[in-house]
Amino acid sequence: MLDIGKGRAEQIATGLAAPEVARAPWDALLALATRFTVTLDERARVQNWSVLRTDSVSPTDTPLSGRLTGANLGDLVDPASWPSMINALRGCLARGYPALIEITFRTHPDPWHCTVSRLHAAADAAPQALCLFESAQAHPRHIAKQSPHARQRGFDEALAHAQMAWFERDLATDIGVGSPSLAEIYGLDNPVGPWHYDDIRARILPSDIAKQIAEIDTGLRRGVSDIEARVMKYRIQRPDGLIRDVEVRYRNLFDNARPYAAGFIFDVTEANATARQIREDKIWLDVILNTNEFVLWEHDLVTDVLRTSANWAAFFELPVGSWTQQDFLNLVQPEDLEVLHSARHDALSSGAPYRPQFRLRGAQRTRWLESKAQVQRNAKGEPVRLVGCTWDITAQVTSEQASRGSDARLTQIARLVPGSVFELVLRVDGTWALPYTSANVQDLFGVTPAAGPVTVRALLRQIPPEDRKALAQALQKSAETTLPLQQDLRVNQTSGPVRWLHCHAVPKRQTDGTVHWYGHLGDVTQQRKVVVQLRQSEFRLQLALTAARMTAWEWDLASNVFVRSGADASRFRRPRVARSPKNVRKLIHPEDLGRLSACFIEVANTNSREAFALEHRVCGSPRRLRWVETYAQGIFDAAGKLVAFAGVTQDITQRHAAEDERKRMSQQVMQAQKMESIGMLTGGIAHDFNNMLGSILGYAGLAIAHFVGEVPTDLGRYLGEVVNAGARARELVAQLLAFSRGESAEITALSVGPAIDQALRLLRSTLPSRVEFRVDLDPQLPLVFANGVQLQQVLVNLCVNARDAIVGTGVIRVGAYPVTLAGAVCASCFERFEGGFVSLSVTDNGAGIPEAQRSRVFEPFFTTKAVGQGSGMGLAVIHGIVHGQAGHVLLASTPGGGTKFEILLPVAKPANGVPETAPPAPLKPTATAHILLVDDDEMVARVMTEILTLAGHTVASFTDPQAALEAFSQRPAAFDLVIADLNMPGLSGVELAAAICTRRPQLPILILTGYLAPELPHAGRAASIRAVLPKPIARAQLLTAVAAAVVGDPP
Repeated sequence: MLDIGKGRAEQIATGLAAPEVARAPWDALLALATRFTVTLDERARVQNWSVLRTDSVSPTDTPLSGRLTGANLGDLVDPASWPSMINALRGCLARGYPALIEITFRTHPDPWHCTVSRLHAAADAAPQALCLFESAQAHPRHIAKQSPHARQRGFDEALAHAQMAWFERDLATDIGVGSPSLAEIYGLDNPVGPWHYDDIRARILPSDIAKQIAEIDTGLRRGVSDIEARVMKYRIQRPDGLIRDVEVRYRNLFDNARPYAAGFIFDVTEANATARQIREDKIWLDVILNTNEFVLWEHDLVTDVLRTSANWAAFFELPVGSWTQQDFLNLVQPEDLEVLHSARHDALSSGAPYRPQFRLRGAQRTRWLESKAQVQRNAKGEPVRLVGCTWDITAQVTSEQASRGSDARLTQIARLVPGSVFELVLRVDGTWALPYTSANVQDLFGVTPAAGPVTVRALLRQIPPEDRKALAQALQKSAETTLPLQQDLRVNQTSGPVRWLHCHAVPKRQTDGTVHWYGHLGDVTQQRKVVVQLRQSEFRLQLALTAARMTAWEWDLASNVFVRSGADASRFRRPRVARSPKNVRKLIHPEDLGRLSACFIEVANTNSREAFALEHRVCGSPRRLRWVETYAQGIFDAAGKLVAFAGVTQDITQRHAAEDERKRMSQQVMQAQKMESIGMLTGGIAHDFNNMLGSILGYAGLAIAHFVGEVPTDLGRYLGEVVNAGARARELVAQLLAFSRGESAEITALSVGPAIDQALRLLRSTLPSRVEFRVDLDPQLPLVFANGVQLQQVLVNLCVNARDAIVGTGVIRVGAYPVTLAGAVCASCFERFEGGFVSLSVTDNGAGIPEAQRSRVFEPFFTTKAVGQGSGMGLAVIHGIVHGQAGHVLLASTPGGGTKFEILLPVAKPANGVPETAPPAPLKPTATAHILLVDDDEMVARVMTEILTLAGHTVASFTDPQAALEAFSQRPAAFDLVIADLNMPGLSGVELAAAICTRRPQLPILILTGYLAPELPHAGRAASIRAVLPKPIARAQLLTAVAAAVVGDPP
């Protein structure tokens, strides 16, 4: 903010002596005053000063005059004190807060107390600092020991001088204190406070109070985060009736959780009035300059640089941007150059008034000009600048010359008028005469004096035939009606392009029957070009608006008429006519009308010059809503009154549709990415489940096979249920493995009813007595394409979620019925779907799902249950199963009204017959064999050893593949069969088989695995693997495979 310049900073830092021109008056000031103020600009230069207190001399009798103005404070302050002064000035100008420091001056070693505060300036003016200097000699004690009241009085005087005040207000009680100048600004009775905020509010104009309250509330809502300085502007009316403009700069602060506001108040009435006056003066100056008959200029006599107003080149008919002073002098009439030089010399040397009159030669005419200027001098009295203005006095000079004779007057006027004046006569016999034309008519028609005198026939030869005919008709009509002639015509010049002329003449019928036209011919070629360019520009603008689906419009407040662009009229096939804003409001969607109206009202209330933008909907037709974006701005007259609104409205319906589609596609992609995480989890745990299920199924099968006749009947039934449950679990794990590998489970056409009955048998025993089950199945349900085990899993997960959602007593309804849908949207994948489905629904009357959570319930690990009560995987698994079977999910939930999940599975066409599953073939007795069994899971190895041993085989069981390979290497001929797990640490089943085949290539080998890798069949053929069996494997399947391998049957 403070910019003293690099050179000045180095000079001050090195302690160079200050120029005597600045030091002498400063020393006089220090010797005279004990308290004075200095106003500094942003470069630390003195703008003005004021002596507040002296020892003996009245401040009005000081001999300093204005010689301090322009001095740099850095030349006067002692270098040791300058850093403190710099910091105080920068902080004051940048943040607006005062500072209190102690400094010394170069020629005055005694300390001075300096209070620095910021002067409020107009919006377009640079900030200034007010420095109050007080001699420590007048108050001998150090500033730290000085009376606080004395320092406060000095500070208060500075604030009052700057028309500003400080304040601090407790926001909880609205009680505040401040400087005495605050009472002066607001016209309060108590000059020292404290004051209640109601005293201040009572002074604020009613039209500004709402804006002021809203600004305060905004700051308070931000709380402790409101650390930035805030600004408020409003008007007050003091008890004396004066209206004042006030600006408040403050912060909301929190001290021990008790908010208060602190800041400064500025009376900016004079600053605003000055700014308005400057704007109004500039408007008038622009009006004068735009007439192109008045120019401003400033000649720097030191640098010989000429600064001019923007219309200089046009006024003097010079090339824009490339003229020099010599170019200007070349246009001055040679005999008038001495007039300019003499006037300049007299003004600079003797101070004589500078007001020369001279002639300037232009392309078409010579003008008389007059200049007036003032000489500006420096402190030494030397002329440094000549500032003045020049205007056209041609009409004045012409009028003066006209008095010298009518002929000379007419000739002079004709020469100065652009174009040509003429007198045209139509005689009674129908012939034409041209008694008078000004000299430049030859230039207009492109004829030379060598061609002879200017006649009607000579001029008509230059006009194209079609324009001659139109001119003859216009003249005939004007002669008959005695109405003024207005006609445009073209002229073919001997060289150059066609020129357009405009003819304006007034007819007068004489007593002898002749008609005389007195008129003027002007060159309008350039104007017509501008008109053509304007029309083309307007056409291109309308084309651009149409292509961008935009409508330009204007709302005139005086007539309350709304007019739209032609592009809008052509787009909606309606005429471009003025409409009432009331009819326009009918097009705005009712839900958006309030927001749009608020924007217009805000501009009207605040006189904001800023444009506003708003997206809203319009009803283009009864069946179609469109999204549009409106950009609008208020139009104000010279007095600052709002007179109209202008803006454009763009159709953004397609953009909204594209954004909605992008969001939907983004949701689909995110959902797909989240669902992939399930596969990474299932693959890691399925192998361990297979091993445990193998032990369960194995031992349960052994118990049934060998002990069922020796135990009670119920126990046999229980064991059968264990085997059935294990089989379902085995299928479920197989499906999980298939899901983790991205494979599809086996999908067949099946009936939903049996799958639902089996799942409900498992669920009834797990539900508490407070929850009632109600089942509603359509007896004529069609077949669906699905997997039975997966369908049961989906139903179990949904029912468990429904149970957990019910607090206290409740009802779970399970239903199944055929439906046909069109245009439905899946709650899980967000895709639209239609067709015939079987709906499997689970409904509860629990707490429901909040709307904000419904789109996330299918995400992996997302759960609304307490920590430890849910994994967040149930609905994610349902998503994978249902969509893997070409189905979809619908979700309907109301907070407090329960939730309904609806699984929609595609209907399968009925087949001619459903094949029955053949009963398992009875085990055939087989020869016993010596089997090498290898599985890294000890439990699996133990149960398989038990099964094979009970079947009569001899089993050598190993859990370490390396140990098994060593045992085989010692006795390779002792084994008839090898059974090995595929996935084992150190040595896989395929690698073990390959090693064994190097010793006994024909030895049959069986591989057990819960995961069939794509490369396993090829590797198995290379290692002579007889068969690959799934894990967990049933007892009968294992014994059958062993028998086939031992006897040599193909796998």
